[in-house]
Amino acid sequence: MKKFIVFDLDGTLINTVTGITVAVNETMKHFNYPYKYTVDDVVTFLGHGARYLYEKATKKENIDDDEYNYFQIEYVKSQGISEVYPEVIETLNKMTIMGVSLLIYSNKPNGALQYLIKDKLNSIKFSAIQGNVIEYPTKPDATLLKKIMADLNLKDVDGFYVGDSYVDIKTAKNANLKSVILSYGYGDKEKIKEAKPDYTFDHFSDLLKLI
Repeated sequence: MKKFIVFDLDGTLINTVTGITVAVNETMKHFNYPYKYTVDDVVTFLGHGARYLYEKATKKENIDDDEYNYFQIEYVKSQGISEVYPEVIETLNKMTIMGVSLLIYSNKPNGALQYLIKDKLNSIKFSAIQGNVIEYPTKPDATLLKKIMADLNLKDVDGFYVGDSYVDIKTAKNANLKSVILSYGYGDKEKIKEAKPDYTFDHFSDLLKLI
């Protein structure tokens, strides 16, 4: 039995919303939308992937591909503003020493995710780092996550999915993993309560209790 932990990214490992807000507002300005958003506004758009986020920002159900491509470029450019949450690096290093396999499965576009992890968490050895790709649906779908787990010979009974939203709880259930919520993240507290996570922790280092 080898325990493993799969992590969400935004609001779980790294505080990214400030940079995302910059990207949203720059794109709104560039395309002459009459909207300017606060960080609190943008938090409500998160959890379902970048395309959903941009649909919410533009208040459109069908978004222009050229606009969205521009937004994706701004999205990647803004990631440097992001900050790793307290205790994350120290705790992940302890988990690695303890023999826990670490994975990331996020709705962030895969290119932006890879860039951000290389920039902010390059000292951590992850068994897999996977963002959203066009070939697979976004979370809470767990099709790609289950494929990754199978490729790594990881058994669902040994795993946890750690996030900050009700989408993450649903993702855990769809992958047959135990769900863990970190209360400091961006998620809607009432929806999280309704979704009934297996564990809720206030601090990242509390995750060591699972091992």
